Amino acid sequence: MKMKRLVGPLLCLTLLSAVAVAHADGWQKYVSEDGSFSLHHPAGWQVTEEASVIAIEAGDGRQISIIALPYDSQKSAQEHAHQMISLLAAGNPGLSASNWRTEDDGSAAYAEVSFTDGGIPQAGDIVVVKDADAGQALWFSYSAPAAGYDRPAALEVLQVVMGSLAPGRGSQPPTGATLSPEAQEIVNSFIFVLEFSLGQPLSVESEQLVARELTRDWGGADDPAQDLAMYVPLAQQVMSLDQEPLAELQRDLHGVLIEWLNESDPNDPVVGMVRERIAAGEQIVAAGQPALTAVAAQAYAELTALSELLHREPQAGIGDIEADVVAEIRGQLTDAWGGFSDEDRRDVLTLPGVWGVLRHALLLGPQEQQEQARTIIVGLTTVPAAETPPAPQTGAATAGGGAGDDIRDQMTRSFLVGETLRMAQQHTFNTWRWSMGYCRGPMGF
Repeated sequence: MKMKRLVGPLLCLTLLSAVAVAHADGWQKYVSEDGSFSLHHPAGWQVTEEASVIAIEAGDGRQISIIALPYDSQKSAQEHAHQMISLLAAGNPGLSASNWRTEDDGSAAYAEVSFTDGGIPQAGDIVVVKDADAGQALWFSYSAPAAGYDRPAALEVLQVVMGSLAPGRGSQPPTGATLSPEAQEIVNSFIFVLEFSLGQPLSVESEQLVARELTRDWGGADDPAQDLAMYVPLAQQVMSLDQEPLAELQRDLHGVLIEWLNESDPNDPVVGMVRERIAAGEQIVAAGQPALTAVAAQAYAELTALSELLHREPQAGIGDIEADVVAEIRGQLTDAWGGFSDEDRRDVLTLPGVWGVLRHALLLGPQEQQEQARTIIVGLTTVPAAETPPAPQTGAATAGGGAGDDIRDQMTRSFLVGETLRMAQQHTFNTWRWSMGYCRGPMGF
């Protein structure tokens, strides 16, 4: 899908003015197949790009659609919208639009829609934008099953996606509202305890999903963050216990987690994600003795991606890891698995534990531990001097498509196996005792 010119963050601000932008922790960057534009969408949702349509799906019925409409300079945004609705209604006679709102100059239109998909009533919101200068009209929509449809949340997501569109790789996550340091510590501690209870680290995308769902309604007088404050001392307790009481605590927490899963709504996105992670611990993505699991491949790819990123951007954080880079590395590992020695394969299978420990040391540890973790991660990969990025010049543009992307593309990637990986494992497990919970726990490796 190509866009002649991308609509900026002020797009349809008057139509969506009541919507508050969510914090950035739950957003993931997508770069178009031809690299011409990028956007941010809810973490964990899957993107499909075909011709003039981009579909972003959550897997539970929620979907965002972006469509480049046939452009007519004589028609307003609302007329473009009506034309598209007529086309869609030909295949779905029950489709209807109501509560229209439009810009006075005809540049934008908003409506609520309802329709049926597979016998299930659906609700949705659409925004159509006409950009006369670029000669294009774009359709943005959010839809989900009508039962329990959350319109404020839908409009919030839609505004973020629309406002994040940028040329090349330049899309930035929303920065409107942020959590206080205390609330962020609660989120990090909750995720740490969840992963420790599970016995395996979540993917970065899954962590972002948990953070987004956990904080969706925070910020009022009865801030639910306070109800979860117990997770801060609980995380500290996990990090300080000796091995025997640590193992007992993990068994207890795992039992509570399974009980919660059995009692919760199976359509809840976090419940579904946790169930998928449990299954992923047994999912084989490359055969061998031993075989490569989906969890190990994901951990390997995320750790490698962050290590490479830190060579280019020393202050980068976990949230800066790009999903397309992770997917690229994961595919390379899967393809190369057959050529690894048995020892190298066993080493790779320990990486979910190593990565989980290092990630939480970066998020929850004191400054000294954060620096230790960062040093270990940087040391896992080597960027030849010829590929080391030059110091940025004053005033130089840093948005997508810059030198960092070229360097990454030129880099000859070496697989994380052998003595370098084993030294990192030893250092990690010797430094953080609770790391063994990832290796000997209920779902350990």
